[in-house]
This record gives sequence, C-alpha cells and structure tokens, in this order.
Amino acid sequence: MAVVGKKIYSFGSELPSGQSGDNDMLVFEYGTFKWSRSPARGDVPELSLLGSGLVAIGSTLYVFGGQDGSDMHRRDFHSFDTTRSEWTQLPTNEIGPRSFHSMAAIGKKVFVFGGVSTTGLQKTLYVYETDSKVWSELPSPGYSFPEREGAGLHVVGGKLWVLYGFNGGMLDDVHTFDPDQQMWTQVETSGEKPCPRRGFASAVVTGNRILMFGGQSATEPDNVVGGTFCLNTETLKWEEIDMFNGWSGPTPRAWCASTSFSSAGGIDGMLVFGGKLQTSALCNGLFYYEVVGCSN
Repeated sequence: MAVVGKKIYSFGSELPSGQSGDNDMLVFEYGTFKWSRSPARGDVPELSLLGSGLVAIGSTLYVFGGQDGSDMHRRDFHSFDTTRSEWTQLPTNEIGPRSFHSMAAIGKKVFVFGGVSTTGLQKTLYVYETDSKVWSELPSPGYSFPEREGAGLHVVGGKLWVLYGFNGGMLDDVHTFDPDQQMWTQVETSGEKPCPRRGFASAVVTGNRILMFGGQSATEPDNVVGGTFCLNTETLKWEEIDMFNGWSGPTPRAWCASTSFSSAGGIDGMLVFGGKLQTSALCNGLFYYEVVGCSN
C-alpha cells in the first residue's frame, strides 16, 4: 500500500478460496471515500502476486516480487505512473526472486530487504537507482542478525529501520542501516515492547516515531495479535497506545497492508487495510489511526 497525494494505492493480495486473483491497481480516494480500479496500459503485470512490495516515489509506484498462484517466488519489477495509469517493466539483473520482503524509498532510491526465496529466508539488502535504472547489493548485516521475512522497513532520519519479522521463530529485534556510512547497527529498545511477531502493520508518523499494529505471533495461523505500539526512535522507548478515537481498534489481524498518511487536517497517522483474522478469514476493512500525540 502506498500514497500519492490523497489517493491510496494497493496492489496484489490473498483472496478467499475459490476467487481468482487479479493484477489490478486498486485506488481509494480519501476525499470521496470510494474505491476504484485504475485503468491500466503498457507493460501490465501478467500475474496476481501475494507478498509483493509497493512504494511510491513522487507520482510513480514501484512494485517488486511476490508469490504467484503456484507458490513460486517472483522477481517481476514494474513501475506504475499514476498520472498516466501506465505500467513499465523494469530490469532485475542483480536481485533474485523473493516474496514477503520489505520495501522503502529514500529520495529516488528503492530499497528491498529480506524476504523468502527459493533458497530460503534472506537478509540481503538491495537498492535500485530510479535515475540510472541500476540495481546494487548493499552490505548485509552480520552473523548475529537473522535472515527474516514479514519484517517492517521504514525510513527515519535518513536511515533504514528494520523491525521484527520471522526466522523459523518470531523476532523482536530492531536494527538500522545507514546508507551513507554503509553500516548496520543493532538498536536496544525498552518500554512497553510488543511481543515477537511478523506480518504486522507499521508506519512512520510525526517524523520520528514508528507505529506497529497487529501481526502473527506464532506459526499457527490463528496466533494473531492486536495491540498498537509506538516506538520513539530518539528515546528508543516503546509505548502501547491502544485507542482508536475512544475505542480499542480493529480486531486482531495479521498481514495487513499499511502506510503513513496525513489527513486533510495535516495530522499524521497510519492506514491499515485488509488482513487475516484469527479464524483465518480475510477482511477488507480500511482503518485510519490518527496520531494526536505519543507521550514517550
């Protein structure tokens, strides 16, 4: 899920049993509160993908990887011009297939981290330069940093922040990568820490805080958790903030799409869309967590 202006874009998903997937770009208009399917032309992706990544740079969306209907990991890479509703296939000469990876953007660069591929879980980090259309592999974290999928990847203060994920067991560690120094650092956090999890919703708000909601806390499908947490990246303290305008928020769910978003009033928040409930049922609700303030 990604935002361009006041439009929210979503691509790729898991659908209920018996329903065939599609490769449509879904668009939610914040002003009208209506969903639509964006008409598309150009190099339209041929497949519906699960566990793909989506980021926005300016008015262009970038979609990479995912798992197809045959459970094969893909390395398809496309851009989508939101002003023209036009797809363009892009090169993937350096990066291998993967799904349930994490993506983020800094300036005109797209970063892809971790995920699962045909050879297993990954902890590699790649960058795609949108101007030169070239992929490069960046330094990988050290031996003590486990490979993972279903992690959060966000940009705060020019650094990439990697949160939690799954490596045979659920993880609760936090790391940063400085693109200028090409250096990984493990971050020790404190406070009301979320339990280990993967497949959670997360977003950066107020410039220096990372929100986390829900996720899967064990490998069994029904081990889905709720809870909303805020990490202050300056104090490195977590705070549990479980109120959505006076109510306790959506029911526990995992594998939601999520992104940062500023409302019409300019207040930061997190959008959460879809996901899987404890019953394994899929849902299509769209929620907005508006941040009035975090105390930590």
